[in-house]
Amino acid sequence: MKKTFFATLQSMFNRQVDKGAAKLDKLVPNWDDMIDLDRLNLIEPDDCVCGQLKCKLGMKHNLYYDLHDLSFEDDSGFNVNSKYYYDTTLNNKGQAEDKSYDKLTNTWKKFILKRRAEKAAPQIVTSANNFVSCFST
Repeated sequence: MKKTFFATLQSMFNRQVDKGAAKLDKLVPNWDDMIDLDRLNLIEPDDCVCGQLKCKLGMKHNLYYDLHDLSFEDDSGFNVNSKYYYDTTLNNKGQAEDKSYDKLTNTWKKFILKRRAEKAAPQIVTSANNFVSCFST
């Protein structure tokens, strides 16, 4: 039962992150290049995806408030709605800790790393083709 719950939770996070990324693509081109993955933490307002973008773009930027509003959407991977899912584990003191935000943060990190790799792949192929064509004449 627990394994099914976690698989369902991860599947839901994957769908939500895809949806949130699509919204960001419309608002901020190349937003994924602006995210510091070492800082990324969805439970921290300044370190979450929208928080980092707001800091990079600045408060006077016309998208600041759009990003602020977006960060509160439960179904776009920017926030964990514990009404529907709550991944609780016990820490070393026997206290309950919610790991849902850790899982959601990791889902964003995987998405961004994959996106960055996909962007880099055509550049590598182009560079390799240019290198080969230099020697084929």
